[in-house]
Amino acid sequence: MNIDFMKMKLKDSLTNDILKTIILLLLLQCIIYGILAVIFYFPYALIIWFYGVTILYHFLLFLFLIAMKDNFYLEEGHVMLTHLNAPNILTIGRLSSIPTVLFLFLSYDNFLLGAIIIILLTIIFLTDLLDGTLARKLKQITRIGRYMDSISDYLIIFTTAIIFLLSRLIPLWFFALLIFRLFVQAGGMGIILLKKGAVNPETSFLGKASVFAVMTLFILEVFEFLHIPYLGNYYLITICEYFTGAIIVASTIDKFFFLSKKLL
Repeated sequence: MNIDFMKMKLKDSLTNDILKTIILLLLLQCIIYGILAVIFYFPYALIIWFYGVTILYHFLLFLFLIAMKDNFYLEEGHVMLTHLNAPNILTIGRLSSIPTVLFLFLSYDNFLLGAIIIILLTIIFLTDLLDGTLARKLKQITRIGRYMDSISDYLIIFTTAIIFLLSRLIPLWFFALLIFRLFVQAGGMGIILLKKGAVNPETSFLGKASVFAVMTLFILEVFEFLHIPYLGNYYLITICEYFTGAIIVASTIDKFFFLSKKLL
Protein backbone atom coordinates (compact mmCIF):
# COMPACT_ATOMS: atom_id res chain seq x y z
CA MET A 1 0.00 0.00 0.00
CA ASN A 2 2.83 2.38 0.91
CA ILE A 3 4.67 1.50 -2.31
CA ASP A 4 1.57 2.30 -4.40
CA PHE A 5 1.14 5.59 -2.52
CA MET A 6 4.78 6.55 -3.18
CA LYS A 7 4.42 5.76 -6.88
CA MET A 8 1.30 7.94 -7.03
CA LYS A 9 3.14 10.84 -5.36
CA LEU A 10 6.06 10.48 -7.76
CA LYS A 11 3.72 10.60 -10.75
CA ASP A 12 1.90 13.66 -9.35
CA SER A 13 5.23 15.45 -8.89
CA LEU A 14 6.24 14.52 -12.43
CA THR A 15 2.88 15.67 -13.81
CA ASN A 16 3.32 19.09 -12.20
CA ASP A 17 6.83 19.38 -13.62
CA ILE A 18 5.65 18.41 -17.11
CA LEU A 19 2.83 20.97 -16.90
CA LYS A 20 5.19 23.75 -15.77
CA THR A 21 7.70 22.89 -18.50
CA ILE A 22 5.07 22.87 -21.25
CA ILE A 23 3.63 26.20 -20.06
CA LEU A 24 7.07 27.82 -19.93
CA LEU A 25 7.98 26.52 -23.39
CA LEU A 26 4.63 27.68 -24.76
CA LEU A 27 5.20 31.17 -23.36
CA LEU A 28 8.74 31.20 -24.76
CA GLN A 29 7.56 30.27 -28.27
CA CYS A 30 4.75 32.84 -28.12
CA ILE A 31 7.14 35.57 -26.98
CA ILE A 32 9.72 34.76 -29.68
CA TYR A 33 7.14 34.78 -32.45
CA GLY A 34 5.38 37.83 -30.99
CA ILE A 35 8.57 39.89 -30.93
CA LEU A 36 9.44 38.91 -34.49
CA ALA A 37 5.85 39.57 -35.59
CA VAL A 38 6.11 43.15 -34.31
CA ILE A 39 9.56 43.72 -35.82
CA PHE A 40 8.73 42.28 -39.25
CA TYR A 41 5.02 43.23 -39.43
CA PHE A 42 3.60 39.75 -39.90
CA PRO A 43 0.01 39.59 -41.25
CA TYR A 44 -2.61 39.55 -38.47
CA ALA A 45 -4.27 36.42 -39.87
CA LEU A 46 -0.98 34.52 -39.72
CA ILE A 47 -0.37 35.70 -36.14
CA ILE A 48 -3.81 34.48 -35.04
CA TRP A 49 -3.25 31.14 -36.74
CA PHE A 50 0.14 30.79 -35.05
CA TYR A 51 -1.17 31.32 -31.54
CA GLY A 52 -4.13 29.03 -32.11
CA VAL A 53 -2.04 26.21 -33.58
CA THR A 54 0.75 26.62 -31.01
CA ILE A 55 -1.59 26.49 -28.01
CA LEU A 56 -3.35 23.40 -29.39
CA TYR A 57 -0.02 21.77 -30.27
CA HIS A 58 1.39 22.25 -26.76
CA PHE A 59 -1.83 20.96 -25.21
CA LEU A 60 -1.55 17.79 -27.31
CA LEU A 61 2.15 17.52 -26.42
CA PHE A 62 1.20 17.71 -22.73
CA LEU A 63 -1.41 14.96 -23.16
CA PHE A 64 1.13 12.77 -24.93
CA LEU A 65 3.69 13.17 -22.15
CA ILE A 66 1.10 12.44 -19.47
CA ALA A 67 -0.01 9.33 -21.34
CA MET A 68 3.65 8.20 -21.44
CA LYS A 69 4.33 8.85 -17.74
CA ASP A 70 5.18 5.23 -17.02
CA ASN A 71 8.17 5.58 -19.37
CA PHE A 72 9.79 8.38 -17.37
CA TYR A 73 12.41 6.19 -15.75
CA LEU A 74 16.17 5.77 -15.91
CA GLU A 75 17.07 2.68 -17.91
CA GLU A 76 19.95 2.01 -15.53
CA GLY A 77 18.29 0.74 -12.36
CA HIS A 78 14.74 1.39 -13.63
CA VAL A 79 14.44 4.42 -11.29
CA MET A 80 11.30 6.52 -11.81
CA LEU A 81 11.84 10.25 -12.33
CA THR A 82 10.22 12.76 -9.98
CA HIS A 83 11.13 15.66 -12.30
CA LEU A 84 12.19 16.08 -15.90
CA ASN A 85 15.94 15.83 -16.35
CA ALA A 86 18.02 18.14 -18.55
CA PRO A 87 18.14 15.84 -21.63
CA ASN A 88 14.33 15.42 -21.52
CA ILE A 89 13.82 19.18 -21.32
CA LEU A 90 16.08 19.69 -24.35
CA THR A 91 14.11 17.13 -26.35
CA ILE A 92 10.74 18.60 -25.31
CA GLY A 93 12.09 22.05 -26.20
CA ARG A 94 12.94 20.77 -29.68
CA LEU A 95 9.40 19.44 -30.08
CA SER A 96 7.99 22.72 -28.75
CA SER A 97 9.78 24.77 -31.43
CA ILE A 98 8.24 23.05 -34.45
CA PRO A 99 5.20 25.37 -34.91
CA THR A 100 7.41 28.45 -34.44
CA VAL A 101 9.84 27.46 -37.18
CA LEU A 102 6.94 26.47 -39.44
CA PHE A 103 5.18 29.84 -39.12
CA LEU A 104 8.41 31.84 -39.33
CA PHE A 105 9.13 30.16 -42.63
CA LEU A 106 5.60 30.94 -43.83
CA SER A 107 6.18 34.57 -42.76
CA TYR A 108 9.52 34.90 -44.56
CA ASP A 109 9.86 38.03 -46.68
CA ASN A 110 13.35 39.42 -46.07
CA PHE A 111 16.97 38.35 -45.62
CA LEU A 112 17.22 39.21 -41.90
CA LEU A 113 14.26 37.00 -41.01
CA GLY A 114 15.81 34.25 -43.13
CA ALA A 115 19.02 34.54 -41.10
CA ILE A 116 17.00 34.20 -37.88
CA ILE A 117 15.30 31.07 -39.27
CA ILE A 118 18.73 29.57 -40.05
CA ILE A 119 19.93 30.28 -36.51
CA LEU A 120 16.82 28.69 -34.98
CA LEU A 121 17.06 25.63 -37.23
CA THR A 122 20.74 25.24 -36.37
CA ILE A 123 19.99 25.44 -32.63
CA ILE A 124 17.18 22.90 -33.00
CA PHE A 125 19.37 20.49 -34.96
CA LEU A 126 22.23 20.88 -32.44
CA THR A 127 19.92 19.94 -29.55
CA ASP A 128 19.39 16.63 -31.35
CA LEU A 129 23.07 15.89 -30.79
CA LEU A 130 23.28 17.51 -27.37
CA ASP A 131 20.42 15.75 -25.56
CA GLY A 132 21.71 12.24 -26.30
CA THR A 133 25.30 13.18 -25.45
CA LEU A 134 24.18 14.82 -22.21
CA ALA A 135 22.04 11.83 -21.24
CA ARG A 136 24.95 9.43 -21.70
CA LYS A 137 27.44 11.68 -19.90
CA LEU A 138 25.15 12.25 -16.90
CA LYS A 139 23.96 8.62 -16.97
CA GLN A 140 20.38 9.85 -17.34
CA ILE A 141 19.23 7.78 -20.31
CA THR A 142 15.46 7.33 -19.99
CA ARG A 143 12.92 5.25 -21.87
CA ILE A 144 10.80 8.36 -22.61
CA GLY A 145 13.95 10.08 -23.91
CA ARG A 146 14.36 7.36 -26.53
CA TYR A 147 10.73 7.72 -27.61
CA MET A 148 10.82 11.53 -27.76
CA ASP A 149 14.18 11.66 -29.52
CA SER A 150 12.92 9.46 -32.34
CA ILE A 151 9.56 11.25 -32.57
CA SER A 152 11.12 14.73 -32.58
CA ASP A 153 13.63 13.80 -35.28
CA TYR A 154 11.04 12.49 -37.70
CA LEU A 155 8.42 15.13 -36.88
CA ILE A 156 10.90 17.95 -37.55
CA ILE A 157 12.10 16.28 -40.75
CA PHE A 158 8.52 15.63 -41.95
CA THR A 159 7.36 19.20 -41.22
CA THR A 160 10.43 20.81 -42.78
CA ALA A 161 10.27 18.53 -45.83
CA ILE A 162 6.68 19.60 -46.56
CA ILE A 163 7.64 23.29 -46.28
CA PHE A 164 10.66 22.79 -48.52
CA LEU A 165 8.71 20.84 -51.11
CA LEU A 166 6.02 23.54 -51.30
CA SER A 167 8.80 26.15 -51.56
CA ARG A 168 10.52 24.06 -54.26
CA LEU A 169 13.69 23.78 -52.21
CA ILE A 170 13.86 20.00 -52.48
CA PRO A 171 12.96 17.85 -55.50
CA LEU A 172 9.94 15.56 -55.46
CA TRP A 173 12.08 12.39 -55.60
CA PHE A 174 13.91 13.40 -52.42
CA PHE A 175 10.64 14.19 -50.62
CA ALA A 176 9.18 10.82 -51.72
CA LEU A 177 12.31 9.04 -50.45
CA LEU A 178 12.01 10.76 -47.08
CA ILE A 179 8.33 9.86 -46.77
CA PHE A 180 9.04 6.24 -47.68
CA ARG A 181 11.78 6.12 -44.99
CA LEU A 182 9.33 7.52 -42.42
CA PHE A 183 6.68 5.03 -43.57
CA VAL A 184 9.06 2.08 -43.07
CA GLN A 185 9.96 3.37 -39.60
CA ALA A 186 6.43 4.14 -38.43
CA GLY A 187 4.81 1.15 -40.14
CA GLY A 188 7.34 -1.33 -38.79
CA MET A 189 7.13 0.02 -35.25
CA GLY A 190 3.33 -0.04 -35.44
CA ILE A 191 3.29 -3.69 -36.54
CA ILE A 192 5.68 -4.64 -33.73
CA LEU A 193 3.47 -2.80 -31.23
CA LEU A 194 0.34 -4.62 -32.43
CA LYS A 195 2.05 -8.02 -32.51
CA LYS A 196 4.06 -7.86 -29.28
CA GLY A 197 2.17 -5.23 -27.28
CA ALA A 198 5.30 -3.13 -26.72
CA VAL A 199 8.04 -1.56 -28.75
CA ASN A 200 11.59 -0.73 -27.74
CA PRO A 201 12.83 2.41 -29.52
CA GLU A 202 16.33 1.73 -30.82
CA THR A 203 18.56 3.72 -33.15
CA SER A 204 21.36 2.52 -35.39
CA PHE A 205 24.43 4.29 -36.72
CA LEU A 206 22.87 4.57 -40.19
CA GLY A 207 19.64 5.88 -38.66
CA LYS A 208 21.45 8.66 -36.83
CA ALA A 209 23.64 9.34 -39.88
CA SER A 210 20.58 9.78 -42.11
CA VAL A 211 18.95 12.19 -39.63
CA PHE A 212 22.15 14.23 -39.35
CA ALA A 213 22.64 14.29 -43.14
CA VAL A 214 19.04 15.40 -43.77
CA MET A 215 19.19 18.17 -41.16
CA THR A 216 22.51 19.42 -42.55
CA LEU A 217 21.08 19.39 -46.08
CA PHE A 218 18.02 21.35 -44.92
CA ILE A 219 20.27 24.11 -43.58
CA LEU A 220 22.09 24.23 -46.92
CA GLU A 221 18.73 24.41 -48.70
CA VAL A 222 17.86 27.50 -46.64
CA PHE A 223 21.22 29.00 -47.66
CA GLU A 224 20.21 28.48 -51.29
CA PHE A 225 16.79 30.00 -50.58
CA LEU A 226 18.53 33.12 -49.21
CA HIS A 227 20.99 33.20 -52.14
CA ILE A 228 24.02 32.98 -49.85
CA PRO A 229 27.23 32.61 -51.93
CA TYR A 230 29.18 29.34 -51.90
CA LEU A 231 27.15 27.54 -49.22
CA GLY A 232 23.97 28.19 -51.20
CA ASN A 233 25.48 27.02 -54.47
CA TYR A 234 22.97 25.05 -56.54
CA TYR A 235 25.47 22.43 -57.76
CA LEU A 236 26.89 21.85 -54.28
CA ILE A 237 23.41 21.33 -52.86
CA THR A 238 22.42 19.00 -55.72
CA ILE A 239 25.44 16.82 -54.95
CA CYS A 240 24.49 16.88 -51.25
CA GLU A 241 20.93 15.84 -52.13
CA TYR A 242 22.13 12.73 -53.97
CA PHE A 243 24.65 11.93 -51.23
CA THR A 244 21.99 12.31 -48.52
CA GLY A 245 19.57 10.28 -50.64
CA ALA A 246 22.10 7.42 -50.77
CA ILE A 247 22.42 7.50 -46.96
CA ILE A 248 18.63 7.43 -46.62
CA VAL A 249 18.40 4.40 -48.94
CA ALA A 250 21.08 2.56 -46.93
CA SER A 251 19.32 3.52 -43.68
CA THR A 252 15.96 2.32 -45.01
CA ILE A 253 17.37 -1.08 -45.99
CA ASP A 254 19.10 -1.36 -42.62
CA LYS A 255 15.88 -0.45 -40.78
CA PHE A 256 13.84 -2.93 -42.85
CA PHE A 257 16.08 -5.87 -41.90
CA PHE A 258 16.25 -4.69 -38.29
CA LEU A 259 12.44 -4.55 -37.99
CA SER A 260 12.09 -7.89 -39.80
CA LYS A 261 14.31 -9.56 -37.19
CA LYS A 262 12.18 -8.03 -34.42
CA LEU A 263 9.06 -9.60 -35.92
CA LEU A 264 10.53 -13.11 -36.04
